[in-house]
Amino acid sequence: MRNLQELIARYTLEPSLRDLYVEGETDRRFFQGLLEECSLVAINVYSAKTVTLDDSLLLQLGLSRTSSKSTLIALAASFEGIARSELVACVRFLVDADFDRHLQLEKPYITLSYTDYSCLESYMLEERFLSKSVELLAGSISGGIGQFKGDLIAVLRQMFVIRLANELIGWNMTLIDYKDYVDCDSEKRLQFQAERYVRNYLITNGRSASVSEFATALATARGKLLIDDRHNVNGKDIVFALLRYLGKAKGGKLGIQTTDALKRVLLGFLGHADFSGSRMLDAVRQWVA
Repeated sequence: MRNLQELIARYTLEPSLRDLYVEGETDRRFFQGLLEECSLVAINVYSAKTVTLDDSLLLQLGLSRTSSKSTLIALAASFEGIARSELVACVRFLVDADFDRHLQLEKPYITLSYTDYSCLESYMLEERFLSKSVELLAGSISGGIGQFKGDLIAVLRQMFVIRLANELIGWNMTLIDYKDYVDCDSEKRLQFQAERYVRNYLITNGRSASVSEFATALATARGKLLIDDRHNVNGKDIVFALLRYLGKAKGGKLGIQTTDALKRVLLGFLGHADFSGSRMLDAVRQWVA
């Protein structure tokens, strides 16, 4: 692992390097492949886990000490204070947007870039991707791809609103497992029992007497949703919901048991997604041009 001083020394000694840091190892493997497909082979891709930072820097910036995204934002903030442009040209840090656009929290650091939508997994919501990946893993989709996509987005939007409401109200509640609340009905249509989930979510977090307050936060969160629903989803929720659907569609015989395993498989299909017009990729191209 490298610390901040070692990164600075690395780019001082080798100013021609172009290093891209992303949040996770699965993200690293995906971006490595994507950049190769785009003939951007001069870029080295690393995960945030290859870098270590002092907790004091993270605390100074008001960032979590356990988040890969926080690590990359803190690194971008540190490079912001380096006047030597040749060092800044060596590195970029790419993070999920998450709630940052809904809450106007994006940082304008030179070396920091955000995903086009809330997360990399948002590209999994394109019809072309869903038709290729889901049909290959589960066979034909009951009701057709359009209906399935609509059901999936409706479920994911509700899940996202709950996450955003928790962020807005500042209670720092812990999510409860979705497995008893997300399922398929008799026609194999994906559903989320949102009201029951919220009730048990509040009870589990000792907030059973705060139903009306949280209802207000939910309404505020809905008002902050962006027009394109690819902004209004969480990456983990996408993979979880797809795992629930695929498991039901295959009658419990999917052969993929965890969200981590499914995410690795699904990212392998992302070549079917349309990255034309991607601001994220355009920013990378401009950086190395």
